[in-house]
Amino acid sequence: MAIETDGEFYLGEAEPIVIVALNEDLERLPSFELPEPIQFEVLTGDGFFSRHALTENDFEDGMATLEFTPLSDESITLRVYSGEEIAGVSTELMPTLFVDLEADDPYYSAIAYLKALGVVQGYEDHTFRSDEAVSRVEILKMMYEAFMKELIAGSNLDFPDTDSTAWYAPYVATAQQEGIVQGDGNTGMFRPGDSVNRVEAIKILSLALGVDVDPVVIGNPFEDVHYLDWYAPYAQFGQQANILPWDSDTLDVGESMTRGEVAEMIYRVIAIQQNSAENYSSELVVN
Repeated sequence: MAIETDGEFYLGEAEPIVIVALNEDLERLPSFELPEPIQFEVLTGDGFFSRHALTENDFEDGMATLEFTPLSDESITLRVYSGEEIAGVSTELMPTLFVDLEADDPYYSAIAYLKALGVVQGYEDHTFRSDEAVSRVEILKMMYEAFMKELIAGSNLDFPDTDSTAWYAPYVATAQQEGIVQGDGNTGMFRPGDSVNRVEAIKILSLALGVDVDPVVIGNPFEDVHYLDWYAPYAQFGQQANILPWDSDTLDVGESMTRGEVAEMIYRVIAIQQNSAENYSSELVVN
């Protein structure tokens, strides 16, 4: 028996595998008899099969197809067997987070960690789109789910441009109650679809976590942030805690945050919390 796969998998997504009946010369057998039903096992990694067993009646022209759903992000090896002599082992299946995310991407570890938690998902085409801007409601969802905060019902939203039945309603309502977000001073609008900029992201994270941000700023934390700017304390906090996912002398305050950057910021905050550290270091262990 042989197991044919495409050599890669997406965590939690069913993957088709093909069982092929072979003779001693490794040629496909259109018809055959089995001493016992074909069974399956996972040699390395974790996951489950869509079928418990196969008989020769499940084969057509020497091939049978079933699905395997991976439950771990380590490499996976599968085995099929019928009795003691007829067996086959698959080649190693390697995990693929997203088709547009390479293992050397600077945000790979953060995205992988948050995906395992169910905080981030990809699109139907298996892309993550790390460089895509994050909206004001998307960052709230990522943050609250990553830190497993309790949400309130979204029926009490006061913003005229929000929908209390929308998926984002509980996140916005909770952030509003906690004083993390406010509406526009003139119109009261929340602008849920607007992209969140760098200063807003730092402020949202620090307020949500109850961080005691020092209001006193001595010296400009960045070349483009004056120490008297209203957002200077947040910029200083982000710099000192090393949660900012870029290495630059400027903050570029109005720059939109991307999906990859937000994932990295949240990951760094989690690392700081788990290790009771004052600032992020790549040496911190995240569980």
